Amino acid sequence: LDVLPAKQTTPKLNASIWSVGDLTIGAFDGSAVKMVRTDALAQDCSDDLIMCIERKAHIRAAWGGTRERELAPGDIHLWRADCSMRVETKGGFSAFLLAVPRVVLSNHGVDIDPFLHEGGLCGNMPETRLLSRYTDTLISEIGALSRQSVERCAVHVRDLVILALGGARDAAHLANGRSVRVARLCAIKSDIEARLTDPGLNVAWITKRHGISERYLRSLFADDHMSFTSFVLERRLMRAHAALSQSGRSVSEIAYSCGFSDLSWFNRAFRQRFGMTPSEVRARLLELSPKQVG
Repeated sequence: LDVLPAKQTTPKLNASIWSVGDLTIGAFDGSAVKMVRTDALAQDCSDDLIMCIERKAHIRAAWGGTRERELAPGDIHLWRADCSMRVETKGGFSAFLLAVPRVVLSNHGVDIDPFLHEGGLCGNMPETRLLSRYTDTLISEIGALSRQSVERCAVHVRDLVILALGGARDAAHLANGRSVRVARLCAIKSDIEARLTDPGLNVAWITKRHGISERYLRSLFADDHMSFTSFVLERRLMRAHAALSQSGRSVSEIAYSCGFSDLSWFNRAFRQRFGMTPSEVRARLLELSPKQVG
């Protein structure tokens, strides 16, 4: 790609790229830019399908000489690596990139030509959202994961790509398969973390947001040998435990700020989890903390 500034400024572009199995995964961000792949640049490239998941910028993409499309945050821009194209971002951008060999997709019954003709996927489809969220989570954790774990997660990403593109032969199998269940549970846990301090966080909110039944939600958490309730309680207790090192807040303030609405229940659950009361843990943490000199 040739990268040019959208305005009379020096373009800023940060990129991280990982090659995992038959996938290439990338994370990009920068200032407003124009990115051009000319015929000369494209001629020596593979026929991989490139999927660019837009995170915050509106872009205008052009390809095939005459076709153009506007894409909003959440949409996925699609093109072939061996074809010319042009992209212009409207302001600073952040995006994830996936490169998947065309043969991998065709082997799973995916015909990419109709998608290439349209130039992208809408971000409001559940399959697209699932792919985007899981890719986001993988990239944010990739530095802490073992190579084996990254490779396993890359298989999940590949399966979600196939699902998003409607692999005719495998869509039904993948929809009920391990990769999609792992990705969906990951997205649910992310939503729980984001609303952990809300006492109103409950099963009904999660199932409505993700368009799933309570039974399916229970089965997803059962895969991890836990329940929705036990996961929420554990995360709230861990957050409260960490907050107890802050001497400026009372135990009750911490409990309520972590999503507990009943102080006596919080104290019982905390003692059962950590073997000490919140006050005892606070005293221990403050005793172990470095002494302030002033």
